[in-house]
Amino acid sequence: MKTKLVIAAIISSLAVVHADEPQDLTILRDSYLRARERALSPLQEKYITELNSLKSRFTKNGKLDEAVEVDKELKAALETFAKKNEETPKAEKPSDNLERFFGEWVCNGVETDIYVIKRNKKAFHGGSTATWQVTGQLLTISWDNGWQLTIDVTQTGSEIIGKSYPPRRTTPDVLVFTTKEKKD
Repeated sequence: MKTKLVIAAIISSLAVVHADEPQDLTILRDSYLRARERALSPLQEKYITELNSLKSRFTKNGKLDEAVEVDKELKAALETFAKKNEETPKAEKPSDNLERFFGEWVCNGVETDIYVIKRNKKAFHGGSTATWQVTGQLLTISWDNGWQLTIDVTQTGSEIIGKSYPPRRTTPDVLVFTTKEKKD
């Protein structure tokens, strides 16, 4: 039990957010915490179910001291899991965040390098046309020339980090987009 608490404390310390940290770090941490929650949730549920079964079995067999110990573990586990759930950033539905992506975006600070994202699932850059879709938290823009651009729609702030994947390459170029004053 002490080992579990020490591990929980270590993991908790990873979740400390610093106001002056890079946005990329905040996004990465939030994504990790949400993924961790998704992965651990079924295990936590199974553990709680098994503890309840064990407590019930001990109670039925008249092993009340053992049932009390299991009950203590059950309460501690529930408290720990509830605390972890409170610490995990809640992913907003992509539709809650999409509105801010429509309009014109300046790429990497170059005023003439403009990306336009329309509500009609179309995007434009230079002479290229693209279509976009949202899968989970990712807005994926697929260009007619084979390039793809992915953006985590849970990002906030006036700068948005995107990953641009050239055709036949798995390592992306990282792009920084800033909003133009006038939106679509």
